Amino acid sequence: MSIPSSGDLDVAGKRVLVRVDINSPIDPDTKRIVDDARIDKSVPTIRDLAERSARVVILAHQGDALDYHNLIPTEEHAGKLAAKLGRPVQWVDDVAGPEARRRIEALVDGEVLLLDNVRIYGEELTTFERDVELTPEQMADTYLVRNLAPLFDLYVNDAFATAHRAAPSMIAFQRLLPSAGTTSASMWTLRSNASATRRPTVDFPPPGGPVSNTIGIVGPAAIVRSQPVLRGPAEDAAQGLAGSCRRSPSGRLGAGDRDATPSTNSMSLRTTVRVGRRPRPGATGRSRRAGTRAST
Repeated sequence: MSIPSSGDLDVAGKRVLVRVDINSPIDPDTKRIVDDARIDKSVPTIRDLAERSARVVILAHQGDALDYHNLIPTEEHAGKLAAKLGRPVQWVDDVAGPEARRRIEALVDGEVLLLDNVRIYGEELTTFERDVELTPEQMADTYLVRNLAPLFDLYVNDAFATAHRAAPSMIAFQRLLPSAGTTSASMWTLRSNASATRRPTVDFPPPGGPVSNTIGIVGPAAIVRSQPVLRGPAEDAAQGLAGSCRRSPSGRLGAGDRDATPSTNSMSLRTTVRVGRRPRPGATGRSRRAGTRAST
C-alpha cells in the first residue's frame, strides 16, 4: 500500500493544515494534562514542516462528549508543543471563525499556530457520528471545512489513531486539498498495525507448547478496535482474553480510584469468547463470567 508522505510535498511558503492527535488525559480536578505522550509523537511532523518554511496550522481535538471532563481548550497543548519544538506556537481561541481565519492569513513562513479544540463543533463528536451519518459531500459542506479549506494549500493527516472516525476534520479536507500522511506518528502506527496483523515470524505457541494450553491476551484501550489484530496470530490460541481499562491520572488502578474505568461492556465479553478458535471443553456461561471478572 502506497501512502503519500508529507516529506514528499513542497511546503515552502505554503499554508499547511495538519490534523494531529494530541488528545491527552486530563486531571478531572485541575484540568491539566497528566500525560503528553501523544504530543511527543506529533512533534516530528510539525518540526519538519516548520523547518521547511511551511506556514503550519494545527487542527486537533481534546476529549469528547463521552469523556466530558477531558473536553477542554487546547491552550495548554500549545505551550507544551512550543517547549518540545523549541519554537513559538501561537494559539487562538477559535477554530474556523473570523478570528481563526485572520490569524491563519497573518502567518509567515515557519510559524506555527494551534487552533482551539475542533470538537466545539457537533459534527466532530462521537455522539454525533453515532446518530447522524454524514456523507463525505455533506462533511465537505460543514462550517469547519467551508471556512478553512479555502485558506490552505495542503492538508496533512498525522492523526492515524483517529483514522477510524468519520468526522469532517478526518475525511473532508482530502476531497478539496492535495493531501498526505506523515513520516512520523501515522506511518509508525500503520507499520505497527500491519506487522501485528501478519503471522508472527516465531512459532506461536512457543516450541513444545501445545495449543490447547495457550492463551492469547490483548489489552487495547478500545476493545472493539482490536478485533482485526486478534483475528491474526490470536486465532491460533486455544483461548483469547481481551479487555480494556483506562489508566487514571495518578497512574494507579483500583476500586478506590474514581477515574479507573475498566471496560465490562458486552463487546468485551463477546470478544473473549469469539477469539479462541478451539475453546477448552466445557467452557460455557461460567467462563464468560470469569472473563467479566478478568476484564475488571
